[in-house]
Amino acid sequence: VGNLKDDRYRIGRKYFPMQANGFLMDQEFEVLQHEDDRIRLQFQSSDQTFGIYPYRFLFKIDYFVYGPILKIIWTIENLEKKEMLFSLGSNYVLNLPTKGEELSDYYWAFDEAEKFGAYYLQNGLINFDYKDDRTVFLKGNIPLDKDMFRNGPLVFRDPESEMISLKSKRNESEIEFKFDNSRFVRLNLQNEFLSIGIAQGINDYIFHNHDLYTKEGILQLDPLGVHQEVLEIKFK
Repeated sequence: VGNLKDDRYRIGRKYFPMQANGFLMDQEFEVLQHEDDRIRLQFQSSDQTFGIYPYRFLFKIDYFVYGPILKIIWTIENLEKKEMLFSLGSNYVLNLPTKGEELSDYYWAFDEAEKFGAYYLQNGLINFDYKDDRTVFLKGNIPLDKDMFRNGPLVFRDPESEMISLKSKRNESEIEFKFDNSRFVRLNLQNEFLSIGIAQGINDYIFHNHDLYTKEGILQLDPLGVHQEVLEIKFK
């Protein structure tokens, strides 16, 4: 998830290369189940992935559509008899604003009052030592315009909210993103389109020493353990 300092990390004394946003997005998944309203995909580690990520694992993604809701479930199974370190996240690009609209017609709304504001990336890395920026909020919401992304994505750490909604000032349309227990939310303007990233994990700390055990947001999965994340996207 995000960028690693110098595009590498280490476990003990051994270094491993890792591109931005990890390696799963470039892999071909097997289709295990396919129906009109659902699909299950699976990817299993191999000797090829072991060279950049030294763990054996099984990763499944379930997509369910019911009414106006898209439900996504990620399941990670640790196939090792040792602890597994990992990060997990996803990014969604929204085809907005549409013709005749402006970015300023929209705003992001958290479902709880947030204690902290946004953090910014520095050359693709994060520094939570800097003070958070609460000026992005206006009455608890985040009104949108291109200028607010002049310093790059807005990163929110450990939000109080479990849901964030993109709402329109012109009508009652909105898109709700209800996340399970993800620690980080990233809002951005990507190629003129809005995007939202929801993740268990974040870009490397700018002064990090590459040690995966001490990386911000890293998760630890017990030997032969299972980890699951759930996200619901609702269109109104």
